Amino acid sequence: MKLFISHCGANSLLEAMYAGVPLICLPAAGDQPYNSAIVENLEIGVWVQRENMVTEIGGAMDLVLNDE
Repeated sequence: MKLFISHCGANSLLEAMYAGVPLICLPAAGDQPYNSAIVENLEIGVWVQRENMVTEIGGAMDLVLNDE
């Protein structure tokens, strides 16, 4: 797996980190926004705002998949 698009709940985040798979986070509620911020701070993925999902998802995928 090259990329995981997730709501970034705790279990999804831990599974992706364990597998070493970069994330695109689309948080909705609860711990998900906080977890998405952690993903960005650790530079293991990006947080895409749901209201911008249609316009930003392609760029986010390119950034995550081609980041060196």
